[in-house]
Amino acid sequence: MKDIKVSVLIPVWNQEKLIIRALDSIPDRDDIEILVCDDGSRDETWDVLQRYTRRNPGRNIRLFRNDTNLGEGATRNVLLDAAQGEYIASLDSDDRFSPEGFEKAMAQLDGTDIVFITWKENSGRVPKITKENKLFYCGLTLRLIRREFLGEDRCDPIRYAPDKTLSVKLDAREHTEKFTGIVAYLYNYPRAGSLVDLKARGYESMYNTIVYYGHIFRIGGVETFFYELARKYADRDITMLYKSGDPEQLQRLGRYIRLKKWDEKPISCRQAIFGYSWEPRDLDLIRAEEYIQVIHADFGALKNVIRPKLDPRFRYLAVSENNAVEWEKLTGIRPEVCYNPITVDKPQKVLHLISATRLGHEKGVARMQKLAKALDDAGVRYVWTIYTDSTARFDSPNVILAPSRLDVRDYVADADYLVQLSDTEGYPYSLLEALCLGTPVIVTDLPSNPDSQVVDGVNAWVLPFDMSEIPVEKIAKGLKRFKYKPREDGWGKILVPSVSSWSEERGKTVTVEAVVKYLDLELNKVFEPGQTHECTRDRGEALEQKHLARILY
Repeated sequence: MKDIKVSVLIPVWNQEKLIIRALDSIPDRDDIEILVCDDGSRDETWDVLQRYTRRNPGRNIRLFRNDTNLGEGATRNVLLDAAQGEYIASLDSDDRFSPEGFEKAMAQLDGTDIVFITWKENSGRVPKITKENKLFYCGLTLRLIRREFLGEDRCDPIRYAPDKTLSVKLDAREHTEKFTGIVAYLYNYPRAGSLVDLKARGYESMYNTIVYYGHIFRIGGVETFFYELARKYADRDITMLYKSGDPEQLQRLGRYIRLKKWDEKPISCRQAIFGYSWEPRDLDLIRAEEYIQVIHADFGALKNVIRPKLDPRFRYLAVSENNAVEWEKLTGIRPEVCYNPITVDKPQKVLHLISATRLGHEKGVARMQKLAKALDDAGVRYVWTIYTDSTARFDSPNVILAPSRLDVRDYVADADYLVQLSDTEGYPYSLLEALCLGTPVIVTDLPSNPDSQVVDGVNAWVLPFDMSEIPVEKIAKGLKRFKYKPREDGWGKILVPSVSSWSEERGKTVTVEAVVKYLDLELNKVFEPGQTHECTRDRGEALEQKHLARILY
């Protein structure tokens, strides 16, 4: 095979109608190779390229394809990496060469680092490229570049005018150059709808996918759709266009996609995705190659609340089969079904802390607040339920104050830690119950800890009273399973030897009715005749014996 003199590079996206004209304009010579990279086209471009290659087996054509749309800069770099010719030429897929002019330009390739050509526009205008204005006409399509001089320099992986950045890089290096004035490039401009045309008419730089929604709320199903779409397809070039929105929700979205607050200036994109909150004027200001409306709601059920909006430019996508059916009933248009994206990460461990205590100074409420802040500051995921009848201020959203319960042992058994940060405890039942249930504790350095068999790093994390050291990472990691056996109590030897005459039946609750007006000393309440209340059977029988009340059931 003859040595390759020129590698012609063509990045292409959705150009099924013009790509053949571009290929046919390249001289059919053995010393020219043609490299084409399809940047994830959604039309028939890839099939057109394959058919063209099969019909022209004698031409040196190599095809490349991006699985997803990467943009012009990244696509040009794919071709630059693959090129083998002595010189590199660039051709945009909607333009073409003048075959005669290109042949003349090739005759000028004598080892000069950069050989400049010029173009002819549809209007007939031919600009003159000079040393003084060369960076104004910065496109790679006007330069034949010696590959050895190019070296490892590449385009910036950006969407618009990536060849400009490369031209500037190369111009800044020491090099030789030649200005031929040869009209070798036929620039298809002005062309309605082209990127240059849109910019000339005041549209902002071309975006790829725009998702537009007037107001983004803090929570909601549509907002979840935005977030899941952004997370799952963060590798795509997506821009969230909005007029107003919840700051926290926007911050969450901004981790994955570009955000742009829209001032209603004209903007252009390849794809525009709308919810129901669009107006006809929006479609004129947002110029897109493809318009999509997502049907998030059951419009049949909500027909008295929101009504369908139609426009012939739209492609309709329903997020469920039911939504599609209801939309078709109302509009006669059958949407495609495209289910909502969802990402399910491996869940992070959420610590469950529990306390059952008063929230007084002596019970360590200030220490509890410091512990909550330390966990929050470290980003630990946790929920701390405090069963109490006291009130205290906790700034953390992860602390829940719940009404006190007589027995919280079931909840303690389900927790990761029981927390008790008191000034002092005689022999704390809450700690003992937790340890017996296999639940470790977070506790201050109480004098009673040895008696309670609390061992730091084994079944507990023992914190200093001044809370100067809080082992947050260790707390988050947790403790290994441990064995715990409570100390034997001596009450069996202390209590008088006897046999119980009490039965469970005696302790059951009964309902009594007052037969006279009386003051119940145990309840500190006056009962009028006919009033009822509950008490133990033993207490009810005592009231009957005094002729104060009678047991109903």
